[in-house]
Amino acid sequence: MTQATPAGQRVRAQDIAKRAGLSLTTVRQILSGRGDRYRAATRDRILALASDMGYRSHAGALAISTGRFRCLAMVTSVVSSRSVWSGPLWEGLQLRLMQDDYHLAVTCLPDAPLSQEDTPPKLLREQMADALLMNYTYDLPAGLLTALEQHAVPAVWINRRLDHDAVYPDDRGAGRAATEAMLAAGHRRITYCSSHGDSHFSDPARAQGYADAMHAAGLPPEYCLGNAGRDAWMVQAKAVLSAPNRPTALVGYSPHSVYPFALIAASLGLAVPRDLSLATFSGYTANDIGPELSTWIVPQKAMGTAVADLALTLLSDGCPQPSRCVPFTDVSGASIAPPIHS
Repeated sequence: MTQATPAGQRVRAQDIAKRAGLSLTTVRQILSGRGDRYRAATRDRILALASDMGYRSHAGALAISTGRFRCLAMVTSVVSSRSVWSGPLWEGLQLRLMQDDYHLAVTCLPDAPLSQEDTPPKLLREQMADALLMNYTYDLPAGLLTALEQHAVPAVWINRRLDHDAVYPDDRGAGRAATEAMLAAGHRRITYCSSHGDSHFSDPARAQGYADAMHAAGLPPEYCLGNAGRDAWMVQAKAVLSAPNRPTALVGYSPHSVYPFALIAASLGLAVPRDLSLATFSGYTANDIGPELSTWIVPQKAMGTAVADLALTLLSDGCPQPSRCVPFTDVSGASIAPPIHS
């Protein structure tokens, strides 16, 4: 291995050039990503030597030479429920950016600053970023979309269903898959339930997937919907499960929609999944009340990878990119069983 520069001493391009026996111009072009004119073996040797010697590129010099900071800035809301805060999302995002030697900056802002027309381009300058990652799922600050368009700020949206420059999970496909799992187990009285009170697209999308599967099976969709608060939702759950022709299975928008049904079922002497099968969607296995509910896991890590990849493609091509819909691939928990009566 090549001997590294003594600790505390910054490695310069000149040092690498001297060690390699090449011109400073050659080394600088390769280190700045502009070495396509040189043979692959030469580029690999310089990059390996730089790594062995502990060379770190100077961000300012790199930006001047390439016109890029090699940084993406994620913009999040101060209201946590309006942004995606997920370890797997960050992991997928960071790992993909590292492949192209990019890094991530994060800023968390209230609505007022984001409503100002000059905020998006200002964020690019202050964060020294090449593009913004807009981590706002709903209730966008007034004027934000207009400001992004007027200033031609490159931006990718996280968990918003748009035609271009957005990454979102395939909630409709997941709703359909969960319902098909119930149908495959033999259920025919399946209800979609949701106590979701905001305007995010994922709720109607999952409900539509449920309806797709029910219609394909020649069955009428049934819904239990409400957003009046936990106590009212418990009353609704009890009414549904106490009905003479109660459902034998429920597909719920989220664990918070399903948990009250599990609690009410227990109070009525109904066991899960023997008497009532349950399925839901979440970033983790829904097990906060004991049994692990069958959960279609939101593909957060894959979304992070797709966000980074889309942003880098956007910067490379310089034009809007088709949005990417990421499928649910993992299912955990075991609260689906054949019905004991039809």
